[in-house]
Amino acid sequence: MSPPRRLFEEVQRARVSTTLATIYNTLHQLTQAGLLQLIAAEGRRTYFDANVSEHHHFLIEGEVEIMDVPGASLSVTGLTRL
Repeated sequence: MSPPRRLFEEVQRARVSTTLATIYNTLHQLTQAGLLQLIAAEGRRTYFDANVSEHHHFLIEGEVEIMDVPGASLSVTGLTRL
């Protein structure tokens, strides 16, 4: 997954004229078409995932990265209530 700003920087390095707003608009259009999945993390970060199959996500704290976890392989046990 690539955050929109990282994608924008890659486009600039390729010397393609665009704006950050165009990058966001395109990503949102691809999400509406079902080609991307929007993931909100930590309440302030958003990620766009090209894997639209049923699966979970694991946020790596301190880094700008989310890892995909296949839905069938996840087992959560031993949780306590706060």
